Amino acid sequence: MVIVAINPDNLPLCDDVRSGEAALGPTNECLDSSRAMYNVGRVAAGAAALVGGLAALLGFYVGATGRRGDLMVKLTIAALALGGLAVLLEQI
Repeated sequence: MVIVAINPDNLPLCDDVRSGEAALGPTNECLDSSRAMYNVGRVAAGAAALVGGLAALLGFYVGATGRRGDLMVKLTIAALALGGLAVLLEQI
């Protein structure tokens, strides 16, 4: 999730294109990293990755002991919701 949020299409930054440090690719698009929604989407993707990682680690505990399964499910749902929010914000 974090890798996709950083730069999904490997586009050059618009600032680099304007300064001449990078050239536009075949799609003639650049990544405007100054947009607020871009930065909010990256934060949401990072949070989704963190919560998803915690849910995965807790899954090992649940598998070994059979306890705290409800917390694992809640963390998984939160990670999926944050991931969906991150994808939504990246599309705006």
